[in-house]
Formats: sequence, C-alpha cells, structure tokens
Amino acid sequence: MSVSGQLWVTAAEPDRSEHVTGVYVGVFTAAIALGAAAGGWVIKSVGVVALLLSASALALGAGFVGIVGRGPTRGSGVVR
Repeated sequence: MSVSGQLWVTAAEPDRSEHVTGVYVGVFTAAIALGAAAGGWVIKSVGVVALLLSASALALGAGFVGIVGRGPTRGSGVVR
C-alpha cells in the first residue's frame, strides 16, 4: 500500500514529487500513530475481542468498497 500510494501521488503531481512525497510520508506516519492510539484505547476500554471484531468489520467494509466501488477511469492520469 505504501509504495502504490506514493506512486499514485507522484503521478498526480510529477512536477512536485519531492513535496508530495514528504506530505504523503507525514500523513502515512500520522495514520499509523492514530491507529495505534485508537487500538490502545479500545483494548484499554473494552478488551481485545472488541478490537478484533471492530478491525474485522473495518477490513470487510474496506474490501467491499474496493470490490464494488468505482475505480479510476481510463485517461484520468492515475497510474494502475
């Protein structure tokens, strides 16, 4: 995911590849930190089972969106 996302943002802004790569790395790192904090909060509040169930539900939802959702169209400038 990290490499494909980085390729996507650099393809979207080829003239600013250094800038968008820095922003992408910052957002990716912040997302990891927020996910770890949220996971720790859920474990502390309701336990491991609830964390596993919520993570499974989110993964299923993301998979559903990935399968059913509309992808990029041809000629939109998005690298596949």
